[in-house]
Amino acid sequence: MDEADQAWHEIKLPTKRLSLKEQVRGSDSVASIQSIVEEAKGLYSRKVASRKGSLSGEKKWLEQMTKEGTSHDRIAAATVSLSTPKQLPYNLAHLSDLISLCGRSGHTSRKATDALIELFTEKVMPPDRKLKAITTRNFKELPDNVREREEVLFYWQVEDVIKGLFSKFLDILKEGSSSSIETVKGYCIKAIYMLLTKVPEEERSLLTILVNKLGDIIPKMATRAVHYLLQLLRDHPTMRNVVVKELESFMFRKNNTVKAQHYAVTVLSQIMLSRADHELPQKLLELYFAIFSKAAADQNLDNRLVNSILTGIRRAFPFSRHETTNMEKYYTPLFSIAAVSAFPHRVAALTIIFQLVEKGEKQLVNRFYNSLYNLVLASPINTHNMTASKLALFFSLLYKAIKFDDDDARVLAFLHRLLQVCLQQRPSYVCGALFLVSEVLKDNPSLHPHLTKEGQLVAPSTTVMPEKKGEQEEEEEDEAAEASSEDDLEGFSSVAGKAKKVVKKKAVRELVRKNTILLYAEDEVYDPNARNPCAARAETEYLWIIDKLCRHYHPSVAQFAFHVKDITNISYEGDPLEDFTLQAFLDNFSFKNPKKKHVQTIRDDMNAALRRPSTRRQTIAHDAGAFTDLPASKVDIQDAYMFKYFKGKKDKLLELQQAEMEDMESSEEGIPEEAVAQDDDAASVDSFTRKYVKFSYD
Repeated sequence: MDEADQAWHEIKLPTKRLSLKEQVRGSDSVASIQSIVEEAKGLYSRKVASRKGSLSGEKKWLEQMTKEGTSHDRIAAATVSLSTPKQLPYNLAHLSDLISLCGRSGHTSRKATDALIELFTEKVMPPDRKLKAITTRNFKELPDNVREREEVLFYWQVEDVIKGLFSKFLDILKEGSSSSIETVKGYCIKAIYMLLTKVPEEERSLLTILVNKLGDIIPKMATRAVHYLLQLLRDHPTMRNVVVKELESFMFRKNNTVKAQHYAVTVLSQIMLSRADHELPQKLLELYFAIFSKAAADQNLDNRLVNSILTGIRRAFPFSRHETTNMEKYYTPLFSIAAVSAFPHRVAALTIIFQLVEKGEKQLVNRFYNSLYNLVLASPINTHNMTASKLALFFSLLYKAIKFDDDDARVLAFLHRLLQVCLQQRPSYVCGALFLVSEVLKDNPSLHPHLTKEGQLVAPSTTVMPEKKGEQEEEEEDEAAEASSEDDLEGFSSVAGKAKKVVKKKAVRELVRKNTILLYAEDEVYDPNARNPCAARAETEYLWIIDKLCRHYHPSVAQFAFHVKDITNISYEGDPLEDFTLQAFLDNFSFKNPKKKHVQTIRDDMNAALRRPSTRRQTIAHDAGAFTDLPASKVDIQDAYMFKYFKGKKDKLLELQQAEMEDMESSEEGIPEEAVAQDDDAASVDSFTRKYVKFSYD
């Protein structure tokens, strides 16, 4: 390559070759360093001045335009003068002029920034190393030859000047990235990203600025920072450890918002991993657990944050070494959150624990199922205050955990408790639970016998006592019980079988007065209050609550329960957690047709694709003709009452219209004038009544 075409950082300088001992930079005195720095500055100034005196006509004109032209002319002239590698070291003053133009506002600042980005990334900066300040040089490398010494000092000074100018430009970009003007902030962030991807200089500072933008108050800027970081990780995978370290320090700052943490976790969860990575996946797992514990402790758990954490755990766990020693410290906080926090937080904590259980953490299995068993009992009764998405996360976790479990007794315990909770829940929750029970029974044919009483393994022994008797009869029975207490005790013991406690005489007299006495051995019947599902003995009790739900007041609940009882699939296209809520029920009385979908722009389509699609059942307005014209067999059971009402109302109106037509036809026949005069008032009242009368349907 011709020396004139070589960039300044590609020129091989005639420095001394030093031994390993001499390469260690000694502690030079401040005076000696200062004298060499001053010598380099004077040498650089003289060479620049001498070069300006020997400029040709065209170069003089460019030099003049950089000082006297308009802003656009000055930017263009400075860019041209810095484009030649041979002239660049002598025209660094034009680089300083461009940087000063960046500090202005408006279009000029953006033009100057674009020109500087192009120059720094393609012409000025070395692509494979960082710049060195002249004060950090080893002056032992200076050659003894005067000419060679001047050449080395000149290029050292050039590098020092460029380093200072780049630092100044970086300060301007940092200030612009915090501007209140959105456009200025946007192109400053873009400039920082471009410098970070192509220039190794000030890499740490550039990365810090870009990561800080994840907490920007403008959501568009934060998402743009997420995009740039992900693009950086794709183009430069070797920077993954550096980016993870910077994101870690960002996430654990004080007073950081949940949204900023969500953006940071999103970037972490998208990092590409491979089998060759060992420490990075483990580090990511620790970060996910740590940020979850911190957010839960601060009561700042957000659904989006939890989803990002779960995504990251699922992606990092297969590549980790399964070393749980570093994560065991997070187990106790997670189980504490799963025990005492709000319901959504408990679901999130158990979902994370289930990720570990699925990967073979056997020491967590029993503890996890015990916590989940208690969570089912803690389901909120006022489910209308919870969004369908939160309940969907709970049912999703419950279904996956039951499907993962191979212990039928524990599965039955979960089904018993879930159905017990349904007795005091709203229809939307009950329908969702019955749908889950149906899927579990479909996957486990061995549980089908427990739908009937004959399927329970150990039926409790029951003694049905006669109806309550009079006082005299009760006294006679008490005397008989006192006279033969031993016989009574033996009789009750034979009925109870393996009862552990001895029933006393006084207790016997109290039990005799009961209409129905259930005597059983404690080790042989279902315990609904057990804390451990394996100790509940659920296999001794059949799922009798399904029989009760078959007589539920809500028609959809009863229909779902019948499907479960008959072991048939529940075919429902919508989302029960949304379709059977109070809001959906009240919408039936709004009588509004759905809004028409207008043509959307590309941006609207992209935003709609990112949003969670609605799973709510699409229905026709109940007062519309299309609804009343449907066959009765195609009407959903929850809409049967509305169909019956509006169908009857429509038929009533048709009958009245037909009757009015008959009256009009009869009036066209000959009627005496006196009768017409007498019936004028009655006819007007009858017409008003027919028009505004309210019909009721039995």
